[in-house]
Amino acid sequence: MLSFKKHILQYCLILIGCLFCTEASWAQSSTRFTENLEFVLITANGSATPALEAGGELVFSVTVRNNGTAPFQNCELHVTTIDPYVTFHDSTESFDYIAPGNQYALNNCASCQISPNIPDGHVITFAFLITNDIESAIAYRSYRVQACSLSVVGYEIRDNGNYNSLVNAGETDTLLFTLHNDDNRELQNLVLSLECNQPGIQVVSAPMTKDSLWGDETFPFRAIIWAGSTFADGTTFDVRIQVTRQGGQVPIGSYIVPIVGVANCEEFSDGIYPPTMYGDSVWTNWRIDSLNAHSGLYSLCSGAISHSDTSEVNMPVTVNHSHYVSFAFRTSTENNYDWLYFFIDGVQKGRWSGANDWTEISFAVQPGTHTLTWRYTKDYSVSTGSDCVWIDDICLSNYNEGYPSLAITPDSIGVSLDEGGSSVFTRTLHFANESDIYLIFDTELQDEQHNPVGWVEVATPNGSVNAHQSRDITLNFNINGYFSGSYKALLRVTVPELDTVYRIPIVLDNRVSVEDPRPAEALPVTLFPNPTAGTIVVRLETQPIEKVLVTDALGRVRQSVTADGSECRIDLSGLPHGLYLLQVFTTDGNRVVVKAVKE
Repeated sequence: MLSFKKHILQYCLILIGCLFCTEASWAQSSTRFTENLEFVLITANGSATPALEAGGELVFSVTVRNNGTAPFQNCELHVTTIDPYVTFHDSTESFDYIAPGNQYALNNCASCQISPNIPDGHVITFAFLITNDIESAIAYRSYRVQACSLSVVGYEIRDNGNYNSLVNAGETDTLLFTLHNDDNRELQNLVLSLECNQPGIQVVSAPMTKDSLWGDETFPFRAIIWAGSTFADGTTFDVRIQVTRQGGQVPIGSYIVPIVGVANCEEFSDGIYPPTMYGDSVWTNWRIDSLNAHSGLYSLCSGAISHSDTSEVNMPVTVNHSHYVSFAFRTSTENNYDWLYFFIDGVQKGRWSGANDWTEISFAVQPGTHTLTWRYTKDYSVSTGSDCVWIDDICLSNYNEGYPSLAITPDSIGVSLDEGGSSVFTRTLHFANESDIYLIFDTELQDEQHNPVGWVEVATPNGSVNAHQSRDITLNFNINGYFSGSYKALLRVTVPELDTVYRIPIVLDNRVSVEDPRPAEALPVTLFPNPTAGTIVVRLETQPIEKVLVTDALGRVRQSVTADGSECRIDLSGLPHGLYLLQVFTTDGNRVVVKAVKE
């Protein structure tokens, strides 16, 4: 009886500890209390890694093994979570016996319903507890829920100031995001808002609404921002698109989008010949054109030349790693006779003639110093159309900048917690951009089995770091409800401009146990009827009962009943069916916890 009560106390404290759990994604198969009772397999909807959707059902199956030399009797499995988006249909399964060396499969042993209002990407963590007459074991599983497949597929800056497709100090700009419903399900009653914590940037537009977004449909979301005088031109910054529904009360998703503040392009935006470009003897025939532009207000036009004549413009560039050069061109010439040529280091890469509206094209470029050449040539007769060509928006990835480099410190994180230490805390990673260009990063946090991790999360899963600047990335730890042990995770930081992935090992040595250091006294408590459909009687012969607290499987107090004497009657008829814990307090200051089942 002493052993059994100890395990019930442990279970109670597990559930109370879980009350303080936040969103988590722990998926390690970990046995607690004993090495003899092992969780072999836990599946949800028939899979160890199920694909869960908002509004769906979750049915668990569990296989356990007795690795000891003695049989386990009077076994019970309890599945619980404190997640507000989960409602259990069945959370308890009884099985009488596991022989030594044998395993026992509990198929469809527990089930629950996921709320249709769960946010996209929300992670639900479940605790699985097995009790019996000798030992107990606990394991954790967590699953990420897909509420929608909404993604941000692109953005555009509608420049209302300098018309350079950038955000500049002192101007008001429109950010036009393209959102896509990647799923085949319709999304309804959407509310979209923009948030930005960048100093000097203020969001001035109100949230937008969208009554319906069909599957595979795109939707333009417009937000207006104002850049104050303190905003540094050329700064890349992050914005967050918040998507909710039902008047903004129910979250759907949150998406971070880096807004690039540096254009590695020659756009002729100032209306003068670029000092980095030079021509041949007829260079003066090339001119800035304010009537035809691919973007902004200006382009570079070849002007008028004579028959059998040639005019070219050159642009020297230096690149430090393989990438591409792109530009836009337009031609209005005699088809197949008067040509616009493009060369890299004198090697022809393309040619175009005839009537072509603005067209964007790109070519690979290798590390080193190169000369880009655009040449317009006319044959010996005939003029057609405007008899000229235009180029605009000459872009070179990382033009004239050093090789991108990101330094992350520390290169590993180790945390050791003892009794009395806080179970909720933070650690910081320092991201330092040591290159001449902005860097965009993405993070992924997994355990040793490549599953999501619940005891730590990255506060900023993606974002940007400006050239020669740094930012701190916060890791939020929460080990409430986790038993003593060593937990490991790996944070992967990916930067698209780099050919490597930064790997930051994280090790948590948790010595803080959620087991009760003060076991309750062995008091002979009697419950009847148990299970019950209504009233249950708690009887304690040896000491008068002061009160009884009724807590549910989530640790919440559902009733508090004052008693006077050795017997207390509790009406459970108004509570849902399931497992409840009755904390019985005596007038002598003792306490004992017993289980009751409401049918």
